[in-house]
Amino acid sequence: LASSIPSSLATPLVPRIDAHAAVGEGFAAVGYGYTDPTTMTGFGTRMRLDDRTVRCLGGDCSTRADILRAGEWLSVDATLCPGDSGSPAIDAEGKVFGVASRAGADCSSAIYSDVASFSDVVTKAGLDAAESGDYTASGWTSGISSVGMTCSGS
Repeated sequence: LASSIPSSLATPLVPRIDAHAAVGEGFAAVGYGYTDPTTMTGFGTRMRLDDRTVRCLGGDCSTRADILRAGEWLSVDATLCPGDSGSPAIDAEGKVFGVASRAGADCSSAIYSDVASFSDVVTKAGLDAAESGDYTASGWTSGISSVGMTCSGS
């Protein structure tokens, strides 16, 4: 971004960098991709699907077309369509623990990258952003985000 966005307009979500996704864990899937996989329409409309579930993790699961890698997880009740890549999976505490990667045919199933698997990259990005934006880094950049920590609008 060319300039900072005030917290009154957008409050960033805390990334869950210290706890991996767990099989059976519930989450909300958010995205802005197509809303109808048949006609590929509705692009740009914010969608949120609550009460979705992590089915399996990494090499312990696969779809018909994909074998998941370490650092990925699968949900078969969350759907991803073109345009949803990069969208968050939000845990019960409102933290981002997955980033939409790809999906099965006709927007079926959803494969996410596990945020905790990339904690070094995420933490470095948070520290770099604070330095370049000349503001105090968010508390989660210390490496802890899952125990009683919420976003303070930084």
